[in-house]
Amino acid sequence: MSLRGALTFLSRIPTGAGDDAGVAGALVWFPVAGLLVGAVLGLGAAIELRFLPALVGAFVFLPTYFLVKGILHTDGLADTFDALGAHGSAKERDAILRDPHVGVAGAIAVAIFVLGLFALVAALPEGPGRLGFAGQFFAPLAELPLVVPILAETAASTGIVAAFALAPLSPQSRLARSMAPGATPGRLAGAVATGVVLLVVLGGWLGVLAAVGAAAVAGFVAWAARRRFAGLSGDLLGSGHDITFLLVLALASGVAWLR
Repeated sequence: MSLRGALTFLSRIPTGAGDDAGVAGALVWFPVAGLLVGAVLGLGAAIELRFLPALVGAFVFLPTYFLVKGILHTDGLADTFDALGAHGSAKERDAILRDPHVGVAGAIAVAIFVLGLFALVAALPEGPGRLGFAGQFFAPLAELPLVVPILAETAASTGIVAAFALAPLSPQSRLARSMAPGATPGRLAGAVATGVVLLVVLGGWLGVLAAVGAAAVAGFVAWAARRRFAGLSGDLLGSGHDITFLLVLALASGVAWLR
C-alpha cells in the first residue's frame, strides 16, 4: 500500500489506491517508485527517439511526460517561483504558495522547464553508453535514451526524501504533515541510501553525479523552506523534483564521456 501511495504521489499510473492511501509510509518507497515511473518514461523516450527524428521525438516526449507524471510537481514549481519572487514575510510567501493563480515568475519557471525538457531530451546521445553495472548484465540498460529518464526520475524522487529529512514541515501543508508519521530518521536515511545505490548500479559515474545533484537541489529546497517560507510544503517538494529531473538530463545530454 505504501508503494502504491508513492506511485500515486509521483505519477498518474493507475494503482487502485486513493489519493491518501499509504501516504504515511510512502516516502520510504519513493526511490523505488521513481525507478518504476522512470522506466515508463525511459521506454517512451527510447521508442520516440528511435523511430522519430530527434526534435520530433523530443516534442512527442512532452505529452508523454505529463501523461505519466501529471502536473502536480510542475504546478508546485510555478507556485514556488511565484512565492520566491515576491517581497514580504514568510507567512505572505506561504499564502502565495496556496494561491491557485500563476504569476509571471511561475509562468517563466514552467516555460523554462518545458523548453529544457524538450531541448535536453532532443540532445540525448543515441545508442549505448558507459553506465553502471546493470547495463553489463542486461544490454537495454546501457541504452542512454532508456536509462537517462530512469536515472532522472530516481534522482528526483530520492531528492524529495532528502529534502524531507533536512527541513521542518510547514504547518499549512496537509500533504507534508500526512507523510510525517512514516518519516522517521532511520527510514529516511535508508530510503536515501536505497536511491543512491540504484543510481550507481544503473548509471555508474553518471549515477554518482545524479546523486550529488539531487543532494544539492534538496539542500536548496531545505534552505528555502527554512529561510524563505514557514517550512517544507508539497509545492517546494514538487519544485525540487522538476529541477533535479532537468539537472540529470543536462548532465547526460551530449556528454561525450558517456560513450
